[in-house]
Amino acid sequence: MALRKKNIAQYINFELIGISSHQHDFSFVWAVNKSTGFSFVKQDDILIRFPDTDNPGYFSRFTYVDEVSQLAYDLLANRCDNGFLLSDMTTIDFIVKITGAPDQRDIETLIAKLRETPSVIACFRLQAEKIRDIDRLLF
Repeated sequence: MALRKKNIAQYINFELIGISSHQHDFSFVWAVNKSTGFSFVKQDDILIRFPDTDNPGYFSRFTYVDEVSQLAYDLLANRCDNGFLLSDMTTIDFIVKITGAPDQRDIETLIAKLRETPSVIACFRLQAEKIRDIDRLLF
Protein backbone atom coordinates (compact mmCIF):
# COMPACT_ATOMS: atom_id res chain seq x y z
CA MET A 1 0.00 0.00 0.00
CA ALA A 2 2.78 2.45 0.91
CA LEU A 3 4.54 1.84 -2.42
CA ARG A 4 1.30 2.47 -4.33
CA LYS A 5 0.76 5.74 -2.41
CA LYS A 6 4.33 6.83 -3.08
CA ASN A 7 3.96 6.18 -6.81
CA ILE A 8 0.66 8.06 -7.01
CA ALA A 9 2.00 11.03 -5.02
CA GLN A 10 4.20 12.07 -7.93
CA TYR A 11 1.08 12.63 -10.06
CA ILE A 12 -0.76 14.83 -7.56
CA ASN A 13 -0.45 18.28 -9.11
CA PHE A 14 -3.69 19.73 -7.78
CA GLU A 15 -5.32 21.14 -4.67
CA LEU A 16 -8.62 19.96 -3.22
CA ILE A 17 -11.47 21.62 -1.37
CA GLY A 18 -14.22 19.58 0.29
CA ILE A 19 -17.75 20.94 0.54
CA SER A 20 -20.81 19.79 2.47
CA SER A 21 -24.20 20.79 1.07
CA HIS A 22 -27.65 19.25 0.88
CA GLN A 23 -28.41 20.68 -2.56
CA HIS A 24 -28.49 18.61 -5.75
CA ASP A 25 -25.64 19.11 -8.17
CA PHE A 26 -27.22 21.46 -10.75
CA SER A 27 -28.74 23.86 -8.21
CA PHE A 28 -25.54 23.70 -6.15
CA VAL A 29 -23.38 24.59 -9.16
CA TRP A 30 -25.73 27.45 -10.03
CA ALA A 31 -25.30 28.85 -6.49
CA VAL A 32 -21.51 28.40 -6.65
CA ASN A 33 -21.35 30.18 -10.01
CA LYS A 34 -23.32 33.06 -8.54
CA SER A 35 -21.16 33.42 -5.40
CA THR A 36 -17.76 32.93 -7.09
CA GLY A 37 -18.32 34.55 -10.48
CA PHE A 38 -17.21 31.32 -12.13
CA SER A 39 -19.01 29.65 -15.03
CA PHE A 40 -18.92 25.93 -14.32
CA VAL A 41 -20.13 23.86 -17.28
CA LYS A 42 -21.45 20.28 -17.14
CA GLN A 43 -19.12 17.59 -18.46
CA ASP A 44 -19.55 13.84 -18.86
CA ASP A 45 -19.96 12.06 -15.55
CA ILE A 46 -16.99 10.26 -14.04
CA LEU A 47 -17.49 6.49 -14.13
CA ILE A 48 -16.05 4.49 -11.24
CA ARG A 49 -16.22 0.71 -11.07
CA PHE A 50 -16.46 -0.36 -7.45
CA PRO A 51 -14.66 -3.62 -6.61
CA ASP A 52 -17.42 -5.00 -4.38
CA THR A 53 -20.37 -4.58 -6.76
CA ASP A 54 -21.29 -4.96 -10.41
CA ASN A 55 -23.01 -1.56 -10.38
CA PRO A 56 -20.68 1.30 -11.37
CA GLY A 57 -20.91 4.77 -9.87
CA TYR A 58 -21.55 7.89 -11.95
CA PHE A 59 -20.37 11.15 -10.43
CA SER A 60 -21.34 14.57 -11.78
CA ARG A 61 -18.51 16.73 -13.09
CA PHE A 62 -18.51 20.45 -13.89
CA THR A 63 -15.50 22.39 -15.14
CA TYR A 64 -14.36 25.99 -15.30
CA VAL A 65 -11.08 27.31 -16.70
CA ASP A 66 -9.81 30.72 -15.63
CA GLU A 67 -7.72 31.92 -18.57
CA VAL A 68 -6.23 34.83 -16.60
CA SER A 69 -4.89 32.78 -13.68
CA GLN A 70 -4.41 29.66 -15.83
CA LEU A 71 -6.20 27.53 -13.27
CA ALA A 72 -8.63 24.73 -14.10
CA TYR A 73 -11.41 23.91 -11.65
CA ASP A 74 -13.39 20.68 -11.52
CA LEU A 75 -16.43 20.57 -9.27
CA LEU A 76 -17.25 16.92 -8.60
CA ALA A 77 -20.07 15.17 -6.79
CA ASN A 78 -18.70 12.88 -4.10
CA ARG A 79 -21.90 10.83 -3.78
CA CYS A 80 -23.94 8.63 -6.06
CA ASP A 81 -26.51 5.89 -5.44
CA ASN A 82 -23.78 3.24 -5.25
CA GLY A 83 -21.16 4.90 -3.07
CA PHE A 84 -18.59 7.66 -2.78
CA LEU A 85 -15.98 8.95 -5.19
CA LEU A 86 -13.63 9.35 -2.22
CA SER A 87 -14.74 6.56 0.09
CA ASP A 88 -12.95 7.90 3.16
CA MET A 89 -14.61 11.33 2.79
CA THR A 90 -18.23 10.38 3.52
CA THR A 91 -19.17 13.74 5.07
CA ILE A 92 -18.27 15.61 1.88
CA ASP A 93 -20.88 16.09 -0.84
CA PHE A 94 -18.74 17.95 -3.40
CA ILE A 95 -15.07 18.31 -4.21
CA VAL A 96 -13.35 21.18 -5.99
CA LYS A 97 -10.16 20.08 -7.73
CA ILE A 98 -7.86 22.97 -8.69
CA THR A 99 -5.24 22.17 -11.31
CA GLY A 100 -2.47 24.55 -12.25
CA ALA A 101 -0.35 26.46 -9.80
CA PRO A 102 -2.73 28.08 -7.31
CA ASP A 103 -1.09 30.02 -4.55
CA GLN A 104 -2.35 29.99 -0.98
CA ARG A 105 -4.23 33.25 -1.52
CA ASP A 106 -6.19 31.79 -4.48
CA ILE A 107 -7.32 28.85 -2.38
CA GLU A 108 -8.21 30.94 0.68
CA THR A 109 -10.17 33.40 -1.47
CA LEU A 110 -12.14 30.58 -3.10
CA ILE A 111 -12.90 28.94 0.26
CA ALA A 112 -14.14 32.29 1.61
CA LYS A 113 -16.44 32.76 -1.42
CA LEU A 114 -17.73 29.20 -1.15
CA ARG A 115 -18.52 29.70 2.54
CA GLU A 116 -20.66 32.70 1.56
CA THR A 117 -22.78 30.45 -0.68
CA PRO A 118 -26.10 29.96 1.18
CA SER A 119 -26.28 26.21 0.50
CA VAL A 120 -22.76 25.47 1.79
CA ILE A 121 -22.77 23.90 5.25
CA ALA A 122 -19.00 23.44 5.51
CA CYS A 123 -16.02 24.06 3.27
CA PHE A 124 -12.38 23.20 3.91
CA ARG A 125 -9.11 22.29 2.26
CA LEU A 126 -8.28 18.60 1.84
CA GLN A 127 -4.85 17.00 2.00
CA ALA A 128 -4.66 14.93 -1.19
CA GLU A 129 -1.77 12.81 0.01
CA LYS A 130 -3.89 11.47 2.89
CA ILE A 131 -6.87 10.39 0.77
CA ARG A 132 -7.11 6.65 0.15
CA ASP A 133 -8.86 6.81 -3.25
CA ILE A 134 -6.92 9.79 -4.62
CA ASP A 135 -6.18 7.85 -7.81
CA ARG A 136 -9.84 8.37 -8.79
CA LEU A 137 -9.03 12.06 -9.27
CA LEU A 138 -6.13 11.47 -11.65
CA PHE A 139 -7.72 12.54 -14.91
